[in-house]
Amino acid sequence: MTNDKMKIMTAKPLNAETPIERLRIWTTDNAVFFKRNQGQFAESPVAVSDWKLTIDGLVHERLSVSYADIRHLPKVEVANTLECSGNSRSLLREKASGNPWTIGGVGNAVWGGV
Repeated sequence: MTNDKMKIMTAKPLNAETPIERLRIWTTDNAVFFKRNQGQFAESPVAVSDWKLTIDGLVHERLSVSYADIRHLPKVEVANTLECSGNSRSLLREKASGNPWTIGGVGNAVWGGV
């Protein structure tokens, strides 16, 4: 979901900036929080009952958890800023490749989850 005032840089995949006027308050509304995507969204949703998160690689022990397993973990909330590493890219003297972010590739939110 995007707001009409967001600057859409690419529609597929969706990349859009938070409007500057919406960065003047302490938290950025979800509706206008910048969108940064590398690829397309899945064509159809995955059934929650079939979904698994697997953590492997350079770990001591491989772990696979279901959505239900995750829901049983304690919730934590934290306020923090999230910024695209390409934020302000379009303001560089020498143009860099990638989406031409001005200053809207940033947002501040209260994040919650496990």
